[in-house]
Amino acid sequence: MDRAFDSVDDSTRSLVSDMQSNLVLIKLIAEDVERAARGCDEVKKLDEAVLELLTATDELERHRKAMQALKASYQFTANQPTDFSKSCEAEMQAFPATNPKDHPIYKHFEEAIWNVHNSGVPMPGQEQAEILCTTQAGILNRTCPISGKHVTELENPVRCSECRHIYDLPAARGYIGSRLQSKRCAVAGCPKNISLQNLVRDATLDMEIAELRMRGDGGETHTHTVVEELDDILDVEID
Repeated sequence: MDRAFDSVDDSTRSLVSDMQSNLVLIKLIAEDVERAARGCDEVKKLDEAVLELLTATDELERHRKAMQALKASYQFTANQPTDFSKSCEAEMQAFPATNPKDHPIYKHFEEAIWNVHNSGVPMPGQEQAEILCTTQAGILNRTCPISGKHVTELENPVRCSECRHIYDLPAARGYIGSRLQSKRCAVAGCPKNISLQNLVRDATLDMEIAELRMRGDGGETHTHTVVEELDDILDVEID
């Protein structure tokens, strides 16, 4: 039974990963479309698609967490079949749905589109805390300061919640040692300390790395390689 739960978890993770990749594609394409035609309907459609994908991603994540909870509490009883669909729905009540417009990924999408023509100008109604949050967002270091691997090559990337520098988790474990220890951040000049407790794989890290991979080291968006794939996702024509 554990194998069945793990199989569902792997499948769900794969679907979430695919959706996150699509979100990155949409963001990159939307920036180019906005640059070519400010405020056009196509960008609005892409905005709606982001919200739909975030809603679907949230639903999958809630389902995955519910299945994990069900796995932990499940007890097999002979001659008493379990309605897993109903049990999963019951477990999902502990993980309420979130508003996609409050998701940091959507806020970053809005910010990216706004910055195409208004770089350096705060968005209307943007709070100071939100400005600070988006200013601090993004990848600060492109290589792990310990392993030397590029962040796009890391199988287990994590980010320090204190300084936001990215590490290769196995390398960071070797550098830090005990779970109770902390060490000075290995990035030159950074005064913060890192520990296994503040190294996390946060909600946007995978997408930021995927975006860096798609843009290439030169920072350009290679849209010609992804337009056909995006056309399969959305009913949007992009020249």
